Parts: sequence; structure tokens; C-alpha cells
Amino acid sequence: MSKPILAIETSGARCAAAVRIDEETTFEIDATAPRRCAEKIATVVERALELAEAGFDDLGAVAVSAGPGSFTGLRIGMSFAKGVAFARNLPIVPVPTLEAIALEILPVVPDGAEFAVANRAGSRDAYFAAFRKDGNIYNFVGSPVVVGFDDLAERTAGATLFGERSSSGAFAAPRASTVAEWAKRFGEEHATCDADFPEPNYLKDFIVKKRKKKSEL
Repeated sequence: MSKPILAIETSGARCAAAVRIDEETTFEIDATAPRRCAEKIATVVERALELAEAGFDDLGAVAVSAGPGSFTGLRIGMSFAKGVAFARNLPIVPVPTLEAIALEILPVVPDGAEFAVANRAGSRDAYFAAFRKDGNIYNFVGSPVVVGFDDLAERTAGATLFGERSSSGAFAAPRASTVAEWAKRFGEEHATCDADFPEPNYLKDFIVKKRKKKSEL
């Protein structure tokens, strides 16, 4: 992936895009847009490309945060990324959201230390993954799971917790630039030119809530 990478991040409250030119040059637009990402994503991507003085035809790949995260946000980001990749026959890299957060957290974690990411998955649950920093990379300590808020203290015993259920809420979702960085470092084996293949990793089943009738209100 020697050409610029377009990265899209919509797994949380952000509606963000970045264009990674090389190791030292990335242009990023980050807008907080709860429930408005479908309206803003095209403008955010176009603005990032303008900052990079690049066009869609200059891209070498499209990276997209693939989850877990907001069901609606993931669908919006994945659909837009697929559209760009399909129209220009570009490889698409689905980026594991929790791993992108882990990559972003690495600089603030001591070498050899364990840390965890826990982000809201509902009113009582969280997406959870534990990692260990080994040099300039992270390794999983167990697989990503959905856990109840009450279980987080036990799960994170001896590890620093990052995310929405901690004081480090800034890491509730990765930056688009980190999504691009993950794709550059690890994306070769995950990239596909079949735009129909990548799907969001929801990690949790989508539950349709029954709407109450007026007589029940």
C-alpha cells in the first residue's frame, strides 16, 4: 500500500475520515455527529481529500473501522467504504475497532503492562478486550467479548481500563488516522478487492425493541 489510504471511522459518536500519505503525513477531519453521520460522511471524506490535495483516483486502498461499535454507525461507514472501493476497484481493509483503539493507546502504556478497552454495547453491557503491550505492538489477553458492566472490575483486575466506562473516555473510539495506521501496519493480509465481502463485526446480536402501543403508555 504505497499509495494514500483513505480511512473511515464511524463506530461511535465520531464521523471521521483521514487520508494517510506516508508515515509522517496524514490529513484528518473529525466531526462529532451522533445520529447525523449518514448526512455528513460524504462531506467529511471529501474535506479530508481536499486537505490532502488528493482525489479518489489517487488512493491505493480504503480502510474502515469494522466494529464492534454502534450498529448504525458501522453500517454507514462500511457501506460508504464499499461504495468507494467498488467504484474504483480498490482493496478494502476492515479494521477491528478494539484493536485500532489498542494501537492508539500503546504510547501511554508501559512496556509489558496489561490494559483493557471497554465501550458501551447497550444499557448494561460493554464490548471488552484485554491486551498486553510488548514493545511497539499489542497482544490479546483473551478474545473480545460482550460483558455486563458489573463484571468489568473483575475482568480488569491488574490492568488499566480505557474507554467509556473509565476516566479515559477519549479512547472510546479510534481516530480515523489510527484506522489508517492499523491498515498500513497489518492490513495486507486482511485487504480484499471483493467489496461485497467485508461485513461489520457487531459482536452482539441486534435486538429490535417492540414499540409500545398507545394503550400501554
